[in-house]
Amino acid sequence: MKLMDQEKIDKAIQMGVPEHTVGALERYINDRIPTGSFLNAVLCNDLVDAISKADEQNLRAIPEIVKFIYNNIPMNSWRTEEKVREWLSDRK
Repeated sequence: MKLMDQEKIDKAIQMGVPEHTVGALERYINDRIPTGSFLNAVLCNDLVDAISKADEQNLRAIPEIVKFIYNNIPMNSWRTEEKVREWLSDRK
């Protein structure tokens, strides 16, 4: 079972999350593949690092990205560096 299914992918895009970021989130959630530095900073709840590493699309979309993550991906997959490491290390 995919935790981030097509419905959630479509929802993220409708919310304004850039498509390349949606793809990275999908791989992170479903396949436990590490993200790039910007999205990793967002997942670790590090706003300063996220802003410093964001491309223009992601910089404009940070509020939508955070809202999507907060409401749609498992709580144990984000919020701290430790949770992100644990999520990635639990590959199936």
